[in-house]
Amino acid sequence: MQQGDLVHIPQGVPLHVHADLNSPFFKTDRPLTALVMGHSVKERVVQVFAAGSVRYLAEKNAYQMEDGC
Repeated sequence: MQQGDLVHIPQGVPLHVHADLNSPFFKTDRPLTALVMGHSVKERVVQVFAAGSVRYLAEKNAYQMEDGC
């Protein structure tokens, strides 16, 4: 994943306020499309713009959308 990519985030995924995945979060109440702002391969965390603000989620919960979607 690279900055500027679009990702699909399923319902029920925790979106954290900080890159530390132990930080406060809320769970998505519906599937979302988000814009990738950054990606830490080492920590497996993706920074996204979703639900009107910048949030962080585990890489395993972000599904890259194909070109042309």
